[in-house]
Amino acid sequence: MILTVHTRIAAVVLLTVFMLAASACNDKGDGNASDLAPGADIHQPGEDGDLTGDVPAELGGEGFEAIAEAEGFTTNSITPEELALLTGDNVTKGGELRRVITRFLLSFRPFYYGKNASFTENKILSDFCYERLLYVHPITLELVPSLATHWKISEDSLTYTFRINPKARFANGLPVTARDVVATWNLTTDPDLESPSLRMTYLDYEEPVALSKYIVQVKSKENRWRAIIAFGASMDILCADEIELLTGNEFIEKFHTQMPVGTGPYEVLQENIVNQESYSFTRRKDYWNWDDPFMQKTFNFDKVTFEVVKDNVSLEYEKFKKGEQDFFYFTSGTIEQWVHDNEYEAIQKGWVKKMRVETAGPAGTWSYHLNMRKPPFDDKLIRQAFAHLNPRTQYINKVLYDEYEHQDSFYGNSPYENPDNPKVRFDPERAAKLLAEAGWKERNSDGFLVKDGRPFEVDLGIVTAVDKFVTPFQQELKNAGINLKIKFQDGNTLTKMANERNFTMHWGLFGGLVFPNPRTSMHSSLADKPQNTNLSGFANPTVDSLIELYDITYEASKRIELIREIDKIAMESYMKVMLYNTKGIKIGYWNKFGMPDRSPYPRFCQSGENTLYAMQYWWIDKEKEAKLNEAMKTGASIGSYDGFKVYDFWRNVYAN
Repeated sequence: MILTVHTRIAAVVLLTVFMLAASACNDKGDGNASDLAPGADIHQPGEDGDLTGDVPAELGGEGFEAIAEAEGFTTNSITPEELALLTGDNVTKGGELRRVITRFLLSFRPFYYGKNASFTENKILSDFCYERLLYVHPITLELVPSLATHWKISEDSLTYTFRINPKARFANGLPVTARDVVATWNLTTDPDLESPSLRMTYLDYEEPVALSKYIVQVKSKENRWRAIIAFGASMDILCADEIELLTGNEFIEKFHTQMPVGTGPYEVLQENIVNQESYSFTRRKDYWNWDDPFMQKTFNFDKVTFEVVKDNVSLEYEKFKKGEQDFFYFTSGTIEQWVHDNEYEAIQKGWVKKMRVETAGPAGTWSYHLNMRKPPFDDKLIRQAFAHLNPRTQYINKVLYDEYEHQDSFYGNSPYENPDNPKVRFDPERAAKLLAEAGWKERNSDGFLVKDGRPFEVDLGIVTAVDKFVTPFQQELKNAGINLKIKFQDGNTLTKMANERNFTMHWGLFGGLVFPNPRTSMHSSLADKPQNTNLSGFANPTVDSLIELYDITYEASKRIELIREIDKIAMESYMKVMLYNTKGIKIGYWNKFGMPDRSPYPRFCQSGENTLYAMQYWWIDKEKEAKLNEAMKTGASIGSYDGFKVYDFWRNVYAN
């Protein structure tokens, strides 16, 4: 039976996709050790920085489990029944998963640990090579143990105490201790780390205190419902021996092409990194937690290799068809292949299969981000006009084969979407009136609008793969008298420019959160700072107030109401030209994998996380693999193409 973590945080955030970033000064807390056993000695760091002395049960040592409940600590678990929903019956370990991606990592640091660590690939790095004190149950969203076995929340909900598992080890063999947690917090709050969202998040706490070798305590400065989750379930714990004496700048410089040591089930070895070409994750045989029932059925591949084919989705797809990568995620750029390319040998003979997986994961936002910090998008009328000149209905119907739908919210496919949001559709007449109201009325001899002697021109950098989607927009803008100047650039460059706010328009996708955190994407304090997810420079005092109220509101239904208010205000700002949401996650794969019985992906998986969860939940089915290999040698069939299979267990079958 699942235990309730705390009556005031029954609904918690899926912070494994929490978009954080940070830097700051180190505020010193008072440590508040009052929640520890009365009269207990507090073990202090020795001169060598290590915590010394024998560790009795009341300080987290051997026998702690027997007294934990009496001392006010709680724990949780994934039940066998829940594990059966998430995994399969015949899971095996071994083999390699191969994936082709479009960009090489700009850094081998955990997700958001310093500048240029905000890629999806950094998220995968974090989830496979690092761990947090706790993690979030993939079905119920409650807290469950990771590096910590137990936790305690004070009566005023401000102080959180964690007992670290004495068995937990870094890949270098060192035990995980309270000292590592303190050192990690100090790094995340270093102003030189250049991650302002992490700064915002972790400066909400006083400096953690090592109460003993295995017990660490932290006090939140404000009573917020997500506070224990943000600290306990989102901060990747690093090794104090590596980072304790490093400034943020030194950390960034040292861990650029190499990784800081982690505790997770995988590592990226230097010999498996070929700069700008490929890198591999290797499953650790000495990982400290393989005995855990959940770990025994997940993280199954011995090796996961990423080959980089920069911004060439056609080549990426051809490599899949040839068997040079094991599965392929169909996006808007390859939707035609999803619909029509079903005649090649591998799919006709059953070597390749297709599936569409529908989950309860949030849709995220796919859009043109408009930089409101400078002209022309500092004018709402212009932003609104651009939204009405976007012919997305046309390309949803004609180019995307109705496999996508209009995006009218920052919180699509979730209860947080406001049904009263403006439904902006293609309307060139309305756009012309808005442009005229903004002072753009006259045209020059080239047909472009002119104001104060200057033609209306806007720059947009894109990768070549999205050209066919941008071109119709470019044409409608031209018809309206606006010159959209397209420049083809690689994805890394475009992301770097966006993070540095060096753009006018930026085409991009942001993943969503099961429970939103608008503080890190919409709060005014981030509007003019680089290296965070408030790309457009959105700043609204009403939204700031709603965010503050949202963060201290423990009732889930009221939080939904607050986010819906934020959603409507944000949509009415027109800070983004919204595009579309996919109908399900569309995957092609070589027929050698075992997958969870009910759904290949967990309940809250969203489209951009398909690689992450394939790595975590799939495995090589030895019987299928042997049959496939023999068929490929002889040219035999092991089936036929009969369309794609739909998995809808989490969205339409599983009881909410």
